[in-house]
Amino acid sequence: MASQSASDIRTLYKAIFIELPTAAAKKGLGVAKENELEQTAWKGYDAGVRLISAATGKLYSSPLFGDLVERSLGSLLRVQRVSNSVSGALFTALWVTVGLPTAAEIQSLRAELGGLRRELRLLTAGPPVLGAEEEVLAELEAPVVRKRKRAAA
Repeated sequence: MASQSASDIRTLYKAIFIELPTAAAKKGLGVAKENELEQTAWKGYDAGVRLISAATGKLYSSPLFGDLVERSLGSLLRVQRVSNSVSGALFTALWVTVGLPTAAEIQSLRAELGGLRRELRLLTAGPPVLGAEEEVLAELEAPVVRKRKRAAA
């Protein structure tokens, strides 16, 4: 694992400080191979991702990190609750001041629009039809389909 990390560090360093500037200069002069700059960038990116993944894995498997998170979790949750309540109070006043609708108002408006759509479909259907909405829509489309068949014949 250590040799892989050392290899990745060398690859990343070489890609960032040597190969990328060289490939960019070649591309600027118009003598670069096709996709040379992109391939060099991806090579450095892949090495960086491998390094970060290895470092993250080591950090999460460390008992010291686990103890630190365990001790600070309660405090972090309390801070989160306080910040949520403060931001809620501040943004409620801000939304009223600016005149923007809240999420609850938008949801109720969407529900009301859905009800109006259903009501409009039923009103345009002609005589009241009992049944599921799909059946009502099928009955509404039936005259159009018959008219098209007659026109095609």
